[in-house]
Amino acid sequence: FHTLMIIMILTFNISKHIPGSFPQNHEANKLYKNKEKLNLLPQEKFCILQMLLNDNDGYIPGWFWLKETEEAAIERVILHLAFSDNVTDIRLNALTLLSDANVPLTNDGRDIINRILEGDISSDVKQAALSYVGRVGDLEDLKIVSIGFVDSDFSVQSQATISKYLILARTDSNRALNELLKEPDITLGEIVKVLANNTKEIEVKTLINALYHSKEPI
Repeated sequence: FHTLMIIMILTFNISKHIPGSFPQNHEANKLYKNKEKLNLLPQEKFCILQMLLNDNDGYIPGWFWLKETEEAAIERVILHLAFSDNVTDIRLNALTLLSDANVPLTNDGRDIINRILEGDISSDVKQAALSYVGRVGDLEDLKIVSIGFVDSDFSVQSQATISKYLILARTDSNRALNELLKEPDITLGEIVKVLANNTKEIEVKTLINALYHSKEPI
């Protein structure tokens, strides 16, 4: 079965450079059926993780082999792939997974997010990076978010604004609501939900102003 694993890894690594030619899930499922007989090497686990992140349909099994790996180590590898992998879907899914899991930002993570926002060619990846920061970031991460304000893509700019207010809604809800009242156009959904959980920090004057605001969600 290790021969099959090696073939699958070689096929995967080659196919990464040929758009639309990723291997099917047949080989992965065959390996999974014999999972108890396989002890994967670190580089094999790395490839399994890449394939999992590239599997948008959830057909490829593989988390079984990672269950005994330290969570922090997996998170570091996923963050590395979010920046370095040449496949857009892998970078995008890596960031989405980190965000969905509410993985805290480390200093290394902040550096990688900076590099993504400044250099990734995909607007979708940049949006995912900003969404991740908005989900888990704090006040010091507003500096990272500000990179998105000057992006050439409007969708990235919009996500940067949303992420800014998500951070403020958690960390300084009074400021968040005050500034939201002056925003001409912004999607409020998730921001309002976060604010609703932090109303004790909002001044009465700000709440009164919000009551008379033209935007119904506020």
